[in-house]
Amino acid sequence: MNQSMVRIKYSPYVALLWSAMMPGFGHLYNKDYWLASAFFIIELGLNFFANINNAITQAFNPFYYKGADLHLNMSWALFYPGMYAFSMWHAYNRAIEKNALLKEIQEPVTPKLTGCFIGLTIGMQFGLIWPLYHTLLLTSLGYGLAGATIGTLLEKTILSKVPLP
Repeated sequence: MNQSMVRIKYSPYVALLWSAMMPGFGHLYNKDYWLASAFFIIELGLNFFANINNAITQAFNPFYYKGADLHLNMSWALFYPGMYAFSMWHAYNRAIEKNALLKEIQEPVTPKLTGCFIGLTIGMQFGLIWPLYHTLLLTSLGYGLAGATIGTLLEKTILSKVPLP
């Protein structure tokens, strides 16, 4: 078989998981190098200005919370969940779109799991704003998973009642 005729199929779930590891990795998997670079730069900037690494280190130290305050810059940290969720959503849907292009499908590809990632973003925002028992990291993940579940259920309910063209 000719090497130029080999077509690579992109797994949307692999792209999603790579983006969950770090924003931009899913785009590297999809061979969208400019987008990957943009997400890397945005993630590094948000991480630096929000002081997220220091907050994560403090969150895993059980003795830190005795009268201390997290040194998290909330003005920047509130952008982080949205950027993270958008990176995962975009890498997932971009893999689906690239597979459709490889199959030369002429129909437009509708985005998938939109409700899940909107719910994830909103839930993680609530976790940053209202942490339980000073566990910012776990509260954000817990609220994010709850929001993702609610968003997925809402999306399925709405799409089941709306006829597709």
